[in-house]
Amino acid sequence: MGDEEEPVKSVTQLREELHSLETDYREKIRNDPHDAVSYIELGDVLLQQSRFDEALKAYGAALDIDSLQARAFAGFGKVLFNRGNTDQAVVAYQKALAIDGEDVETHRQLGDVHLRARRYVKAQKAYQTALDIDPEHARTHYNLGVAYAGWRSYKSSVMALKRATKLDDRYALAFYTMGDVQCLKLGECEESVPAMLRAINLQPRNDLFHTGLGRVYLRLNRYEEAVDAFRRAVECDSSVAVAYNGLGQALGGLRRYAEAEGHLRHAISLNPAYPEAHYNLSAIYLKQGKVEEGQRQKKIFDRVNAYFDSIRKSRMLLAANPNDPIAHYNMGTVYSKLGLPEKASEQFKRALAINPMNVQAWHNLGSAHMRLDRTGEAITAYRQALAIDETYELAWNNLGNAYLLKGYLGQAKHAYGKVIELRPGYPDALHGLGNVALQEGSNQEALELYRAVLDSDTSYANAYYGMAMAYKGLGDSTSAAAKLRAFKSRHSVRR
Repeated sequence: MGDEEEPVKSVTQLREELHSLETDYREKIRNDPHDAVSYIELGDVLLQQSRFDEALKAYGAALDIDSLQARAFAGFGKVLFNRGNTDQAVVAYQKALAIDGEDVETHRQLGDVHLRARRYVKAQKAYQTALDIDPEHARTHYNLGVAYAGWRSYKSSVMALKRATKLDDRYALAFYTMGDVQCLKLGECEESVPAMLRAINLQPRNDLFHTGLGRVYLRLNRYEEAVDAFRRAVECDSSVAVAYNGLGQALGGLRRYAEAEGHLRHAISLNPAYPEAHYNLSAIYLKQGKVEEGQRQKKIFDRVNAYFDSIRKSRMLLAANPNDPIAHYNMGTVYSKLGLPEKASEQFKRALAINPMNVQAWHNLGSAHMRLDRTGEAITAYRQALAIDETYELAWNNLGNAYLLKGYLGQAKHAYGKVIELRPGYPDALHGLGNVALQEGSNQEALELYRAVLDSDTSYANAYYGMAMAYKGLGDSTSAAAKLRAFKSRHSVRR
């Protein structure tokens, strides 16, 4: 297309423009409180500022005035979509379409929701309906192509993507995706090179496109060209693990193993949950005769790869919408399971910045802080979780653990007591209360609490250690030694 692009507005300009619009719509509402359209337009402005709760209230106010406002239901759908609540977003969009079935944008947005949820056939139907109304919309052809690829109809995918590029010959992402599907799914790698080069020509600083071209060259065993492509990707963005992984692969293909090793190790440092980098590094180690290192890296690959589907799904969702709170939360959970608390905390914080009412994210953020020895921050996170749900037993128990670690015995006792109120006989909370009593010098009380732990769970090894310390405090060295032996024998079995 030969049309000149409009100048991009700065963040400050956009913020000021949105603030001005918000002021105008609020003034209109003050002048006419029954103007449903002004409430919808206010909701749209608030949505653009990611002020989701306020936007929902505005759309709700519009529906209170007029329950047949399709745009208000569509607005609900947009907010829910941005928050990752795909099922509820579908319901909202369907209500909008029940009122106005010819609203092409709502059909497109419904397709976007299904696409994010990987309901590819439903996404395809929504996009096709939109194209029946407006057949010349390039982005809808692009998304239709992605939907076809999702359920492995790759030839249809390429046809839809080609249509998108014909309608908009500057649609760089469509050229890239078309080349990616052609090579990786249809094996037509030579044919995909021109599409990748066209995408790069349109956006020379896009690391994704250079990485895609590198992958194509790898498939063609054109390792020198692959090295050049991946190096250009790294020049565009030095934080992209995928590019360093590809660079390591390409150098390995050229038998430059020492260089390959360095780049693969760097890829892992950027993203420890990247299975392919661990696998490739294992192969490079073995090619250099570093058998022990190779086997160790293969074990790490096996552990990380167990979460491959979860990692891939979250990354796909985040590629479609970087503000998907569920995807950030799920990535945080994976990082926690892999023993990467720093990265886990980053993801939980991102999830909470979008949806601060996610009680599990607050709790898991607290646990990540505990692993990082940030006890004060852990206490804050656990308290946030309990402010949302005061019946969250695990949050109370872990809050007690955090207080105990800080030496706040009264607060710890209160937290453990709340757990016992919610679940009488809960072993972890009884053990925590035993530890509090032990630190207070109440050894007899501690003994009784540890016995209560064992009444609930005879395999609770740490209770035997606590009893040993309590007996020691009471001056009964014989009983202390016996309980310590019991602890050691059960602890070794559990390990």
